[in-house]
Order: sequence, then C-alpha cells, then structure tokens
Amino acid sequence: MQKLIFAENWRIGHKQIDEEHEELLKMINEMVDDIEEADVVKFGESLAFFCEKVAIHFDNETKIMSALGYEEQKHENMHSDLLKELELISRKVEHGDFDRTLSIVFDIFVKKILKGDIYFADYLRNINYVGS
Repeated sequence: MQKLIFAENWRIGHKQIDEEHEELLKMINEMVDDIEEADVVKFGESLAFFCEKVAIHFDNETKIMSALGYEEQKHENMHSDLLKELELISRKVEHGDFDRTLSIVFDIFVKKILKGDIYFADYLRNINYVGS
C-alpha cells in the first residue's frame, strides 16, 4: 500500500488542528511500514495508538470549534460515529485482515475526517480567522 503525503489543500486554517491532522497521517504511514515489514504485532499496536490519538484529536477539535463559536451537532455526531467505526475495524486486525483494515483507515482519514472539516475551514474563512 502506498503512503499518503499531506496535501496543502487539506489544511483547514487552524494551526493545532492542521498539525494534528499531519500527525494522524504520519501514524497511518507508519502502519503502512508495519504491514510492509510484516510486523502484525506492531501494526495492531500502531492502530490502537492511532485510535487513541483520533479520540484526543476529536476532543481537541470540538473544544476549538466551540471556542470559536462553531456549534455543529452534526460534526460532533460524525466524531462519535467515526470512533465507533474505528473500534469495529480495530477488531478486524485480530482476524488478520491488515490490508483491508488499513484501507478503511485511509478512507476514514481522507473521506471523513478531512472532508468533514471542510465546513469548519469555510467557517474560519467566513469569520476571517487568523491565528493559531
């Protein structure tokens, strides 16, 4: 599986959130290394750590959004749903479906986490946010 490179158009305009997104992508790319090295134990550990970091990221993001006046229940619901989805796919690792699991993690990151934050990025632009 090919690693992803963080694209500039994935930046939403908030330093902490963008840095956390980059960190999550780095963790996904480390899971690619785990699979290439056939280190299934490390892959499982990396996935568990990734899931923990996603939960922390969602908590941070929710606090940041609230502090900036962005109240979007749909976005918070998406966080909750994604955490449940990650919990389910982490169980697939126990059954040895590593490539499929990583593919789902890629999709969750790009198509749901980053894409879900597009609305917040628009909000930041609309309030002329400049800052960290």
